[in-house]
Amino acid sequence: QLETWAEQLSEETMRMEEALIQRPSLVKKLGLPNKVLKTVGRLSNYERNRNIRLMRFDFHPTTDGWAVSEVNSDVPGGLAEASVLPVLSGRYFNGHKPRKHVAQSLLQAFAETVGEKGTIAFVHATSYSDDRQVMEFLSDYFQAKGYQTVFAAPDHIVWKNHRAVCILEGKEGPIEGIARFFPLEWLTSLPRKSGWKGYFDCKTPSCNHPAAILTQSKRLPLVWDQLGVDIPAWKKLLPETKDPRLVKLQDNDWIYKPALG
Repeated sequence: QLETWAEQLSEETMRMEEALIQRPSLVKKLGLPNKVLKTVGRLSNYERNRNIRLMRFDFHPTTDGWAVSEVNSDVPGGLAEASVLPVLSGRYFNGHKPRKHVAQSLLQAFAETVGEKGTIAFVHATSYSDDRQVMEFLSDYFQAKGYQTVFAAPDHIVWKNHRAVCILEGKEGPIEGIARFFPLEWLTSLPRKSGWKGYFDCKTPSCNHPAAILTQSKRLPLVWDQLGVDIPAWKKLLPETKDPRLVKLQDNDWIYKPALG
């Protein structure tokens, strides 16, 4: 059931992203950094089927059944744990096995988008060891399947005709795919000469494309009913609560007061 809901929520989330790209006036209500807002126009050529989408939904068991609190839409973590821990747990539960493997699903998505060989740039904050371990895990998995990989900081990538090219010493050359584990909001703090805006309109298949930032905001429910998008799973699974820090929106939806600004 959780898997079915996650698939439904994922589809609805991507539909909202596509709608928001066409409604810049609504994007302004999401509380995104000004530098991001000024660059959103570059998303106009975004094509979902040419990119890879990865997101994580936080489900919680409640007295009224399962509920979802948020989607980690931009750069979700926990990828190694989600791939390895179910395999380990299976040893202690006879007759049970993991439903899916996150790294395998991600590899399959890249294979369908960029082909079965090529160079994948794992873009991350290279000085953060906890981020690096996630990239090492995925890189090992991809290399075992015949891909070349590059560990890159965001400014190790430049753009030629909107295509990604690595300038890292010893790893120079075109990039067939990007796996970004560097929050989009952090990109805006890089110098302009780094070319960070190129991520917004790049033609190199990416996971995740910067379009993901549009549904990362906790203010998203404020614009739901103005998007013209049917999102029954989101409206069913967002919990009701009497928490005084929350205010009620339409259709029994709730949002934290701090998100209202």
